Amino acid sequence: MHCIDEQTLDRLAEEVYRRLTQKKLRIKRIGGMPPTELDAEFVQDSSFDVLFLGILSPGELLKMPSEPVCQALLSGIPVYLWKEQPYRNAKFAGALRRELATAQERLVRLGVCPVGGNSGWITSETVRSNGELRIHPAKGVRMTPLAREIWEDQHGCCNSDRKFLGNQEM
Repeated sequence: MHCIDEQTLDRLAEEVYRRLTQKKLRIKRIGGMPPTELDAEFVQDSSFDVLFLGILSPGELLKMPSEPVCQALLSGIPVYLWKEQPYRNAKFAGALRRELATAQERLVRLGVCPVGGNSGWITSETVRSNGELRIHPAKGVRMTPLAREIWEDQHGCCNSDRKFLGNQEM
């Protein structure tokens, strides 16, 4: 028979309670879903915790900030922008590409927080910037040891199907 001390039982009970009462974010999304997992409930109504700008077409990005973005920012609702927009991988160059980059930079200057999208590594800066969105790392992405530690502090533990072993693949 295994004996578990009272302090360990208390910590276990607190963790179970935290996980049971943890509320999923209600996210209103504009644009397409990025190639990642978000631990959230997506809504289309006017009651939401976060506004998320996903994959935007070039035309949508050039029209930003839209009315919903402005209203969310004025109301103090966090607005996040998926930073790896499709135009970044396009073969064309020139004025349109510069205008799209400027539109994205303008959103950031207005208070929109860029999140997600990386080159195969998740750093501590990426984990911190994703904040309350709880963006789950995609499979095959590597995480630095500090990023893993911050992730575990923010989220309690990692998904059971992913291994956070320093610089190992998840």
